[in-house]
Amino acid sequence: MRRLRHAAELLAGSERPVKEIAELSGFPDPNYFAKLSRRYLRTNPTDFRRIGATASFVVSDAASGSSLSKRQAGRFDASDRAP
Repeated sequence: MRRLRHAAELLAGSERPVKEIAELSGFPDPNYFAKLSRRYLRTNPTDFRRIGATASFVVSDAASGSSLSKRQAGRFDASDRAP
C-alpha cells in the first residue's frame, strides 16, 4: 500500500506521465499499477489524477501519516452524502 500511496501523491501533485509515476513508485509494469489502482483506489490512474485535483474531503491514514481525499480513496458512503 505504501507504493500505491506514493503513486497517488505523485498523480495528484504532478503532470508526469502515468508510466513514469508507476516506475518512480516501484511498479515496473504500468499495467499492473493500473490494475492495483482500479482495485484499491477504485479508479484508473488518469481519472484519479482528475478527481484528485478537485477533491475537497480528506481521509487521514494515521499509520502512515499521509492522506488521500475520500474520492481518491474510493471511500464515499451514505454518511458522506448531503441529506
